[in-house]
Amino acid sequence: MGAIKGVGESALHGIIEERNQHGHYQDLFDFCLRVTRKVNKRVIEALIVAGAMDCLHDNRNAMLHTVGLALQKAEQQHKNEEAGQADLFGDVSTFVEENRAELVAVPELSEKQRLKAEKDVLGLYMTGHPIEIYRQELDKMVDQKLSALRPEKWQKKWVAGLIVEARSKVTKSGNRMGFLAIDDRTARLDVVLRAAVFESSRDLLVPDSVVLVYGEVAEDTFNGGIKFDAEQLVSLAEARIEKARAIKLYSDQSISIEQIHAVATVLSAYRAEQGLPLVVDYQNSQAKVQLKSEANNVFVPDDELLEALRAEGWQLEVVY
Repeated sequence: MGAIKGVGESALHGIIEERNQHGHYQDLFDFCLRVTRKVNKRVIEALIVAGAMDCLHDNRNAMLHTVGLALQKAEQQHKNEEAGQADLFGDVSTFVEENRAELVAVPELSEKQRLKAEKDVLGLYMTGHPIEIYRQELDKMVDQKLSALRPEKWQKKWVAGLIVEARSKVTKSGNRMGFLAIDDRTARLDVVLRAAVFESSRDLLVPDSVVLVYGEVAEDTFNGGIKFDAEQLVSLAEARIEKARAIKLYSDQSISIEQIHAVATVLSAYRAEQGLPLVVDYQNSQAKVQLKSEANNVFVPDDELLEALRAEGWQLEVVY
């Protein structure tokens, strides 16, 4: 736990000492009651997103939303004890039992959010890899995984990966070119972006984002191994527009007017000239119907839109 960003040595010693003396923590409320004088809210939040408190509850987001309440109740319990009112409010076990079910009811973090939070506090992905979220999609878009690439002169192909490093330099001619390292969990690949490609795609060179690159595999005579000479670099949303057919929503539950309005509100921010149409599949015990947006109603299929639609309770897929 010493590797968790924002969690100091003294806080860890206090947590471990309390556990050794009085047994395992039972839940978030028990934890906060027993360590509130040793750690602060920021430390507890870091422990939660790092996965160190998964043994207390399987919903990290619920714990994050409840930390403030748990600390407030713990502090009140300590004040009662100091005021000699412990007999009115019960002992520690009573406190825990009465508050055991009071976690805020919120959906769990998405896999993308969970992994990003792990990376923020640990410097690495602990419970998975972001590329796996897109694996099925990427298999339909690219020719090979990075581990299978070999130098093939004049043979150009699409590859994909998570940006793990990005830098640039000014050439002798005064232009700026870029260098990327991308990772698809099978291998890491160095990508060279000539000046024109770098200039057209520099806004996409964001660490931990997924990109698709078109170009040629060549031998890296300077460093050894292989490198990729890029002719085009696009975001995942741009690749979806080019290669997919639609965003499809599913629901096997009754759809209310409020849900329709909520979806319309979400979609309004993503309407564009270039995008994907929306298809809605709906069925109940009496009928089944498929609805498709009009030809001039298309939407940018980036992750923010997909996550916003899921947050409204829809199941969805990008259809190829």
